[in-house]
Amino acid sequence: MKKVLLVAAAILFVASVASAELPITPYLGLQVGPSTNSPAQTVPSGTCEVDYTGARTTFYMWIWILPNTAGMMAAEFCIELPAVEDNVTLSTATKNPLVLAVNGALTDGIAVSFGVCRTDWTWIYYVKAYLYDDVASTVRIVEDPTADPPFLGVSTCALGYPMVSGIAWSYLSMNHACTCIATKESSWGAIKSLF
Repeated sequence: MKKVLLVAAAILFVASVASAELPITPYLGLQVGPSTNSPAQTVPSGTCEVDYTGARTTFYMWIWILPNTAGMMAAEFCIELPAVEDNVTLSTATKNPLVLAVNGALTDGIAVSFGVCRTDWTWIYYVKAYLYDDVASTVRIVEDPTADPPFLGVSTCALGYPMVSGIAWSYLSMNHACTCIATKESSWGAIKSLF
């Protein structure tokens, strides 16, 4: 009996430590990353800057979400391209195989859902994209304008899957510096330090 109580206490301790790493508010962000998910990407490990290298610069935009302590069953957002005409274009989008349903389009407003509760960093899409000039601009993750009211956030794993507003933690900066989470510090503490 004593061993059972110790094991139960240890499990509760580990669960509380693990959930303590998650923020109260979900974070949605963009990073530049590899051109494939091999090896499997489990945390954001790229940068948030793209510099024009001449002709047409190819890069891969990764869309990441860190859910809150209640986890994530679905997410809703929109990718806002720069106002500079044809400065950045998106090409092939690769969806995370864990995404079961998609409603909408990345640049119009999109909702995605999962078959299981996500409780850690989760990439939603990675997208091949092009930068065509050296004009400073920004690609943003913003509210889905097709939602009523517009919404940026997640549906949690709690009973009834309540919607929780999120915060954009990273944009992509074209030809100018940005502030990103350090690749070695993708913890709640690192995110909190940005604010």
